[in-house]
Amino acid sequence: MPDTSDSPLVRAGFTILGGAISGLIGWFAASRKRVRDAKDTFAVFMSQKLAQIPKRDLADFYQRTKPSIRDEVARIRPFLSIRDKDTIDRLWREYDEIPALELDRAHEGAMGEVMRALNKLAGSEFQSPDEIIRYYVDSFYKMSANA
Repeated sequence: MPDTSDSPLVRAGFTILGGAISGLIGWFAASRKRVRDAKDTFAVFMSQKLAQIPKRDLADFYQRTKPSIRDEVARIRPFLSIRDKDTIDRLWREYDEIPALELDRAHEGAMGEVMRALNKLAGSEFQSPDEIIRYYVDSFYKMSANA
C-alpha cells in the first residue's frame, strides 16, 4: 500500500482542517469577548447609578434614571443566558412597577425609621426608599457578574 501521508492532497486537507479549527477558536474567543465587554459596560453603568443614589428625594432619582436603566437592561439582554434573561426581565418589571407610595419622601430619614419600628410591631417588614432603590440597582449590577 502506497504511503499517502506526504501527498499534496493530504497536506492541503490538514491545512484546511487547521484553518477551520483556528477560525472556530477565533470566533469563539471573539464571541466571549463581546459578551464580557457588554457585561463590563453594564457593570460600570450600574456601579455609577449605585454611587449616585441620593439620601433624599429617591422618587425623583427613580423617575429621572428609570429610562436610562431601562435602555441599559435592553442593551444587555442579547448577551445573557435564557435563565439570566428571565431574571433581569423579572427584576425590570418589579423595578418599573415600584408604587410611588413606597418612594414617598415621608418614608425617608427619621420618618422611615419610625415606619420601620411601627411595621416591626405589626409583624411586617419595612423598606425605606433608599433600600428599595439600592436593592434593585445592586441586583442589576450583580447580573453583570454572571458569566
